[in-house]
Amino acid sequence: MTVRARIRSAWGRTRTLFVLGFSLFLRDYRARFRQTFFGSFWAVGQVLLGYLPLVLVGSQIGLGAGAAPRLYALHSMLGLLIWQMFWDGLYLPQWVGRRMRGVLAEVPFPVEAVLVAGCCYAAFNAMFYLLIILAGYFVVGALPPASFVLGLLAAPLVIIAGLSVGIFFVPLTFI
Repeated sequence: MTVRARIRSAWGRTRTLFVLGFSLFLRDYRARFRQTFFGSFWAVGQVLLGYLPLVLVGSQIGLGAGAAPRLYALHSMLGLLIWQMFWDGLYLPQWVGRRMRGVLAEVPFPVEAVLVAGCCYAAFNAMFYLLIILAGYFVVGALPPASFVLGLLAAPLVIIAGLSVGIFFVPLTFI
């Protein structure tokens, strides 16, 4: 088998795995958000609801270190959303694996597709988080710093860092 044939074969397997993982993501996404009252808005709503206590309580006990309340709210939101990107990379492949155990038992397909579905979830959520960050700058009335572009480039790396830790726990969800 030539090198070109091996590359084609590997590319075909990778493409098939991505399509299957993306299909699992869409199937699970639709099922998950049909069960909520708010539908797809819940993807953003649950993050904002987790953010409110941080701002309301943190500003009252002096976590802002003397910063203006609006800047404290913005910086705490940035920190929370960056942490959430890491956590999504760590947790979502396990979560998808747990939800897909029944399907995996009935339909034979590569288990790696669960990892791809978890990556799709993390990327989908990161898109919302970045939009929330931009909206936060708009609401506060501040311009994003020049290093914001570096933050955009670092967001996938934060997700990959979470995935690199979480990938070791995915097999435990199938036990």
